[in-house]
Amino acid sequence: MHLKILSRRTLAILLAFILLSLMNSNAFTTFDGVESTHPNYEAINYIQAQNIVDGYPDGTFRPDNPINRAEFTKIIIAAYYPGQAAGSDCFPDVGTEWFAKYICFAKTHDVLSGYPDGNFLPGNNINFVEIAKILVNVQGFTVLPDADPWYTPYVEKLAEAHAIPASISSFDQKVTRGEMAEMIYRMQSKITNKSFKTYEELVIENAMPGLPVRLKIPKIQVDAAVEYVGLTPDGAMGVPQSPDGAAWFELGRRPGAEGTAVIAGHYGFKDGSTFDNLSQLRPGDTLSVEDDKGVSISFVVRESRSYDEKADASEVFYSHDGKSHLNLITCEGVWNNISKSFSERRVIFTDKE
Repeated sequence: MHLKILSRRTLAILLAFILLSLMNSNAFTTFDGVESTHPNYEAINYIQAQNIVDGYPDGTFRPDNPINRAEFTKIIIAAYYPGQAAGSDCFPDVGTEWFAKYICFAKTHDVLSGYPDGNFLPGNNINFVEIAKILVNVQGFTVLPDADPWYTPYVEKLAEAHAIPASISSFDQKVTRGEMAEMIYRMQSKITNKSFKTYEELVIENAMPGLPVRLKIPKIQVDAAVEYVGLTPDGAMGVPQSPDGAAWFELGRRPGAEGTAVIAGHYGFKDGSTFDNLSQLRPGDTLSVEDDKGVSISFVVRESRSYDEKADASEVFYSHDGKSHLNLITCEGVWNNISKSFSERRVIFTDKE
């Protein structure tokens, strides 16, 4: 068998192609640990190929980690003003650290500002509206001054560019490294074919309370985790899995929203239950629900009422006065071994404070 010998010219072309491929191979790889199914995968590839951001020393990018104010400022200034960063001692808490020249340059060029107390707080995780302001400023967009709230024109500009990822749900949301990559990618590459949020959608989402995660009733020493339940096969509201838990009826309203929310708890377990002492609450007593946004919503007891087990209690789940209510429900009365239930229901009616 004979081997075909390549001509010198063909061999030179082949070697040049291989060398060029090796030189550009980084543009076709991504950080370790970023799966192709990640929602920000394409954006992360972009900012790596453009040398906008470095990964961690171990080669990872960690897209779901938050990013702080110093890190984000360094990335943006290095990307939009390469080699120009300079300065130090521009805030009481920014001196000569590694990030100082980027922050001070950004301050000098009106890209960013500090907090009302004069500090910059470089280690704080950056939130969405702070990123919106910086991105809009480095793009050179003109915004209306003295807006109320101040971030409105920046968010609107970002929305016009389709640059607010669908994962952003609040103005003060802490932004992840992946979301940061997504916004830069969309702004620089003018990507408009991906789903995005508008300013109006964010306003609506921020007006809606978060999902309840904890119920606190100081008077009867209740501090319980909240789970979510719907209807049982026989059409009744579900109950908590644990005697010391609470269950929010997720087919109804969220606590704090207009209308009536309902949370149930157990009564009468041998070793104690969440709502064993619910009947001790009186008008004027207070309780609160903490949501998944970290907001605590307070309620004041208006009425305590007992219902027969078979009574129509539809009023417990509905209201039409345009206000926000939270009703707590549990069992009480006499235990029936045949039906495996108590003879009565205790309902505490509360109004948002």
